Amino acid sequence: MSDLLVIAHVTAALSMFGSLWIVIEILTDHTKRSACCHRILLGLSVFDFFSSFWFFMANWAQPRVNKDSFSRYEGYGTVTTCQMSGFFIYLGVLTIPSYNAALSWYYYLGICCQWREEQSKEQFERYVHFLIVPAALIIASIPPFLGLYNPFYFYCFATSATIFHGGQAVFPTFYLISVICSILVNFYAMVFIVLYSRKTFKKSDCYEFQPQENEQNSNNNWSQSLVSLVRKRTKTKTSISRRSRRRQRLASSIVTTAILYTIPFLFTWFIPVVWYLCVYISFHTTFKILTYDSNLIAPMETYLAIFLPLQGFVNFLVYKRSKFQKCGGRVPLL
Repeated sequence: MSDLLVIAHVTAALSMFGSLWIVIEILTDHTKRSACCHRILLGLSVFDFFSSFWFFMANWAQPRVNKDSFSRYEGYGTVTTCQMSGFFIYLGVLTIPSYNAALSWYYYLGICCQWREEQSKEQFERYVHFLIVPAALIIASIPPFLGLYNPFYFYCFATSATIFHGGQAVFPTFYLISVICSILVNFYAMVFIVLYSRKTFKKSDCYEFQPQENEQNSNNNWSQSLVSLVRKRTKTKTSISRRSRRRQRLASSIVTTAILYTIPFLFTWFIPVVWYLCVYISFHTTFKILTYDSNLIAPMETYLAIFLPLQGFVNFLVYKRSKFQKCGGRVPLL
């Protein structure tokens, strides 16, 4: 077994562990099940678990005869196992980025638009599940009838057996559209969350002294001694300083969480989709970016084996952050 396949088995197993942990914890906790953010994360984790399982199977699910396919690994499965692997992995690339974008947009609505939980549930979350799941299932169910789930690198995916020839390009296009649109939504939401949090912090900082000055003036009288006045002012400044530090920590937490969501998402989806687009162009058009003997193929295969199956474990790490788990009433400030 090659080192790349070992890496794929390990990272996919980590992703399965993270996704399964999230699913079990949400399903067994009524409070978490009642929160929109956790139900969206639940949908994401369910699809990620099945996708990660078939990434874990890797070439074990590929048929024994792989010639003319974009895979250089010996297969141990059958055409049926490759069809199953391709279906769940392709279903994952349609649903996981979309759910990730929906989660980011949920936080955008709660923080920047001040939507409450019930409003998010009625006007946003219900449409998330209703649109993502049926559309992805319908699209992913078509390639098996056309024989389009075939070996691709160390897994099976929606490609023709001869590398994107013919009219089968529509299915890789769905993958590209899903990921690119999700990246744009995720990036837009996180940028505006960061900008909004900083703007709110600066605005509250400007007015922070006004209530304290009014309170001081109302209580001020000629009978106060100089010593008591100094003590009061010292206490006021200390209280203001503490509130300022709390706001700074809150703003910093928001920025950190935004980065934690955006950067891993880009590593997991953006770079692989750029690579997939290069492969698509090279073997579907006359414009040759890559060839079979390209020096970039081996490093990118290693990159894909590390990051492509790792989405569930990254979600698990973000999920376990204490502030992320406090969902209820109004959307938490991350």
